Parts: sequence; structure tokens; C-alpha cells
Amino acid sequence: GQYSEAAQHFQQALKFDPQNPEYHDGLGFSYANLGELSQATSAYSAAISLDPRSVKYRLALGVVLLRQGDFERVRQVYDEIARLQPGNEEATVMMGSALLQSGQLDQVITFNRQALKYFPNRSELYLQLGNAYLQQGNLAAARQVLEPRLNTDWRSVALHLTWANVMEAEQNYPAALDAYKKALRNDPQAIAAKIGSGRMHLALNQPGEAIWIFRDLSREAPNNADFYYFLGEAYMVDGKKNLAKTAFEKAQQLYQVQNNPEGQQRVKARLAEI
Repeated sequence: GQYSEAAQHFQQALKFDPQNPEYHDGLGFSYANLGELSQATSAYSAAISLDPRSVKYRLALGVVLLRQGDFERVRQVYDEIARLQPGNEEATVMMGSALLQSGQLDQVITFNRQALKYFPNRSELYLQLGNAYLQQGNLAAARQVLEPRLNTDWRSVALHLTWANVMEAEQNYPAALDAYKKALRNDPQAIAAKIGSGRMHLALNQPGEAIWIFRDLSREAPNNADFYYFLGEAYMVDGKKNLAKTAFEKAQQLYQVQNNPEGQQRVKARLAEI
């Protein structure tokens, strides 16, 4: 594809000009888009060594490190950027993401509340803060942070998904379903929103809609055991026990192949009820 060709192009260019940091940057970008994250990290690190004051290369490196889950190195990169260019907005968002993904919820709350004083319009900072409160079970605080953003950031799939999680935690299933539908309007292929919609239809005792969603998902991803499990649940609610049994047995087979004992146990309990 185009990124493979681009990587080859930059590799060739570096043979003639190995001290050019832009070529290393281009190579890093190509590798990152190919999913070859270790090579991307090496390329960006080379660019930084050739241009030690570059914020741009550090931001690119930080994004790749986030994808690798190397949150300690993300913090190091953030600290370096803070010394070179205090108050860099992209670096602030990157650091908030690292804190959230590494489960440091108290730090997310402290860091992001401070960051929002400087960047009050940055959507990701509100979303990270709301997610931290949600994961702590502080639904009132999550609602307070996220609700005012629903109109401002109405195009944000991530915001609607997070709001759906808050509504679901409050057992407000109609509002959760509405949020999942809004996410799907913005991105019709959002799998998390499809799954959430199906689950909310089940919670609202609307098995017909849930069957349609999970049957569709199981066709799209025939090796996903969860989709067959939820399809079985929907058939059960709809009173179609034979179809439920078939779906549960398929889920059990896939859970077994994937060595998922928790999934197998859950299906076993449902099959015993049929």
C-alpha cells in the first residue's frame, strides 16, 4: 500500500542523507500507519537525536508510545516538551490520555482540571475527565463534566459513547440508547455503539431490534463469541428457545476455542435454562 511505498522511499532517501531528521520523521509516520510501532519509535527517536529541540517529533513519538501502552515513556516525552515549550496543548492532551489509560484516575482528575483552565475548549480533556469520574463511580461528577459538551461536541462519537455509559450506569436505558444512536449517526460503523444499542434494546425488552442488531454483527464478525451470546439472549427474551439454543451453542464453541472459561460458564448457565 501507500505507506509501504512511503517507508521504502524514506529508507532510500536516508541512504543519501542519513542526517536529515525529516526523513526519519517521514519513516516514523509510515511505520506508525503500518502498525509497525517499534520501528516507528526508533525512527522518531532518531529524528529527535538529530533535532533535539523538536517538539513536533516528540509529539509524534508520544502518540506511538501511547499506542504501545508505554505510559512511563509518554510521561518522559511530556516532561521534555514541557521544558522546551511550556503549555503545549497537544502534549497536555497526550498526557491526560496516558494517565487515563494507565488507570491513574486521581491524577487524571487533578491534571485535567488544571489543564482545562488553560485549554477550556479542548474536547478531549473534558472526555478524559468525565471518563475518570465514571471509572471511579462518581456519576454525578461525570454528568456535570460531560453533559454541557453534548451540544458543543455533538459530532464526537467518543463523547456519545461515554455519555451512554454514564446513562447506563444510572440505569437510564432510554437515554443510553439515544446516546448510542447519536454515536451511530456520526459513525454508522461504530461497533461499540452497535453493541450498546443492542444491549439497551434488550434492557428495554425490545428483543426484535436486538435480534436484528446482533444477527447483523455476528454475520460481520462470525468469530466473535459475544455477538452470538447476545443474539441468544435476544432470542430468549423473544421466546424463541430453539434459535437461542443454536446461538448459545455457537457462542460456547467459540469461547472454548478462545479459551474463555468465564464466557463458557455464562453460556452453560443459560443453556441449562432452556
